[in-house]
This record gives sequence, structure tokens and C-alpha cells, in this order.
Amino acid sequence: MINKMVTFKVRKEALDEAKMLVREFVENIKLNEEDTLLYRAHQQAKEPTRFVHFMTFADEYAERLHKSSNYNEEFVDMITPLCEEEILVVELSRLAFHD
Repeated sequence: MINKMVTFKVRKEALDEAKMLVREFVENIKLNEEDTLLYRAHQQAKEPTRFVHFMTFADEYAERLHKSSNYNEEFVDMITPLCEEEILVVELSRLAFHD
């Protein structure tokens, strides 16, 4: 399994647009990515312009399918100009969890 976290911060005036883009993106993942085992998009409560996405892919093939999808490319192309900071992608190792 491959686990990743993506964080980004959007400009305050772009918040509503960013939330709409995130919802559409996650819906596309739900409909099209059987081997994306988990995809959770969160918005920070105390700093609502910050977003954190957690994802788990079954394998490298599932991750490649996700990365190469047209809706992923569209999301990145549309969210990037709304961001105040560079989008950060972090690979995670599972330590302990409860599902």
C-alpha cells in the first residue's frame, strides 16, 4: 500500500471555489478509482484556507492511474493558481491506525 498526504493553502478570496473543486475532485475519485482505497479531504477548522488530503493506493499501478487521470490534472491545474503556498506532497509510512 502507498499512503500520501497533500497539503495546500488557498487565498481567502478563493476559498469557496477551492471547496467546490475539492468536492468535485473527490467525487471523481470515488466514481473512477476502485484501487484508491482511501481518499479523505479535510479543511482545517481554525485556519479554513488550509486543506489536508490523505490517500491510500492499493499499489503503484493505482497511484499511477490516479496521477494520470484527466480529473487529477484538471484539479491540479485549477487549484494551483488559487494557492498562497506551494502544494506539498508527503509520502507516509503506516505506524498505527484504527479504521
